[in-house]
Amino acid sequence: MLSTRFASRKSVCSTIRERIDAVTRAVKKTVIVLMNGSPVEMPWADRADAILESGLCGQAGGKAIADILFGDVNPSGKLAETFPEKLSDTPASLNFPGLRRRAEYREGVFIGYRYYEKKQLKPLFPFGYGMSYTTFAYTGMETDRSDFNEDQPLTIRIRVKNTGTRAGRETVQLYVRDVASSVPRPEKELKGFSKAFLQPGEEKIVEFTLGRRAFAFYDEQIHGWRVETGEFEILAGGSSADTPLKTTVTIHSIHREKTVFTRNSTIGEVLADPLGAQIIRRVAVDRNHFSVEALPDFVLQMPLRSIRMQIPEFNDEQIARLTSVLNSER
Repeated sequence: MLSTRFASRKSVCSTIRERIDAVTRAVKKTVIVLMNGSPVEMPWADRADAILESGLCGQAGGKAIADILFGDVNPSGKLAETFPEKLSDTPASLNFPGLRRRAEYREGVFIGYRYYEKKQLKPLFPFGYGMSYTTFAYTGMETDRSDFNEDQPLTIRIRVKNTGTRAGRETVQLYVRDVASSVPRPEKELKGFSKAFLQPGEEKIVEFTLGRRAFAFYDEQIHGWRVETGEFEILAGGSSADTPLKTTVTIHSIHREKTVFTRNSTIGEVLADPLGAQIIRRVAVDRNHFSVEALPDFVLQMPLRSIRMQIPEFNDEQIARLTSVLNSER
């Protein structure tokens, strides 16, 4: 066993690779068993015929590993984390461990597989990945409705089949993708998973039920979860990178979408509000500054605090009064 207590990460990786290279040159088949508490770099992965991820399995781990290696047990685990090609590929690589005892979490919602998919960065092993001594096929997906309101549950049924020669378990994973959102969202988000045991040739239906939270995002303006009207894709498969089944549903929000205006709201957003357009149009006409209808796009994209460039009389106090009126209950 290689001790890493007083060795640098770089020197340890080099030594491990040298030893693995020596072993793979000496024997025909090499199985590498990992005992680790987090993802690790594996520049030697292509030298191994098989890799068994055991995690931190405790005192009974030796027998469990032996049962798998000798074929007495069919492994059925899936990775709960993404394994990157290299450390610099991780979403926190630029911000961790931080500076002067300060760590900033700048990844936002793009952490784990969400980051790799958004960056179109292929990992070494994706989230949810795991091999077995048998094979599985995803043969169909059905939903109980395709057009519904956010307060109605959606039931999804996934058909999965054991296409191999050994009994085994498959972890069916269900993901949701917002086709068009007003805020940045991941390419897809895990919303459910279930493990199914299947005999060779057996096919089962795995059922999921999703509520409104499965389609919602946290809206900082309303300080709550919000579902936007639109299309959502339902995807299913054996890992985040392998979702062969897909269908599209349409969801309708039943809550009135209330815009919260601030001095950083764009002029276009204020003009899209009937009362906001009325107030700005009246001021503009009274002062003979400009025609609201003739405003170019770049002006519409400017923040409300910049409106004084068009109407000098619109000072900070008047802007505050305008946003207060627009945010009041009407």
